Amino acid sequence: MEPLLDFLKNQSLFSLFLKLFGIVLGLLYLFFSIIMIRQVSSMKRTVSVNDSGLLLIFTYIQVFLAAVIVFFAFFIL
Repeated sequence: MEPLLDFLKNQSLFSLFLKLFGIVLGLLYLFFSIIMIRQVSSMKRTVSVNDSGLLLIFTYIQVFLAAVIVFFAFFIL
């Protein structure tokens, strides 16, 4: 029982969980932002919006930022 408690109290285990959590959340955010591209494109076809190009630009910026977050999660965490 004592080795198990020492393993759970180890700081590297907490660090590993934190890194995995960051990577998984970054990938989920990237997936969400890619889905947002499809949603905005679909909305642009069905709803008349004056600045639909601006919405698409913001969506692509969001995908770029999500990719940067995933990159940082893989290489910095």
